[in-house]
Amino acid sequence: MGIAAWLPRLAKLFPNFSGYNKGLKYLGAPEEMAAEIIKKHVETYNAGNEQDFIDHALTRVYNTTDSTSMFFKETGSKIFLS
Repeated sequence: MGIAAWLPRLAKLFPNFSGYNKGLKYLGAPEEMAAEIIKKHVETYNAGNEQDFIDHALTRVYNTTDSTSMFFKETGSKIFLS
């Protein structure tokens, strides 16, 4: 992000020239990739036939009834079900 790291105000004035827009694009890429992977797991989820960590996490989400748990559907697990 070059200039954006050293002169953030200037970078926002010239976002394409400074690389600011490009940097933002790359910062969001991992989150978008993870969301896509989780969405595919939700679509192909098969209870009792978990293949990996995400499937096991989904099992916890689908089976948790404790509203204080991070795996409870309406609270912290929105990343898995949104």
